[in-house]
Amino acid sequence: MAGYSDYIFNIAAKVISNAVPINEFNVITNRFFNNLHDEFKTSRFHVHDSASSNMIAESGNVGRINSQSSEIAFDIQVQRCLKNALLYLKSENYIEGEITKTQIYLESLSEKNKSLFLEVFQRVWVSIYYSPEYLRNFLYIAASMDYELMKDRADVLILGCSAHEDVLVQEAAIRAFESWENPEHASHLRAMRKFNEKWIEDYRQSTINFLESLK
Repeated sequence: MAGYSDYIFNIAAKVISNAVPINEFNVITNRFFNNLHDEFKTSRFHVHDSASSNMIAESGNVGRINSQSSEIAFDIQVQRCLKNALLYLKSENYIEGEITKTQIYLESLSEKNKSLFLEVFQRVWVSIYYSPEYLRNFLYIAASMDYELMKDRADVLILGCSAHEDVLVQEAAIRAFESWENPEHASHLRAMRKFNEKWIEDYRQSTINFLESLK
């Protein structure tokens, strides 16, 4: 089985590179675990303490293998969806008032799999952090989305981008807090360092006042 395990990992790598369809990977892993389960059922264990210990140990191994397989499959999904989200983001310009393909894709992903969406949402902005133009557009898109979809992941996005060296990224970060109209975000804005650019600092203060007025 060790050789088969290596084979699964090789297939997983090919799935990530789009060389093998995800469905084929699922078939292979299911076959592997079904075969493994059949081996446990057909094995003849002698009824004594050491045999019982062996059965418990083997069951634990199956649990770990299943857990590892789930993690691999999830990461493969994340990589694929991340690739799609970045393709959309980098192929379109954000126009205020218009819904982007990136937003539609992310919201659709949230409806299908919330955990997958949250992971992809976070990885998108981390992967483009040093590309201000893309990062600004992503902030604008996030600001247009329902805050409840992202919650603390959205907070981390804004707090991380507020420390960016690009002043337009800083502005876009504050703008997101303003757009979500969540009074609790006033405390986040207060905790930020004072911005060097006066107009950005003035914007931060006015947004704090606006959010506090909503309480």
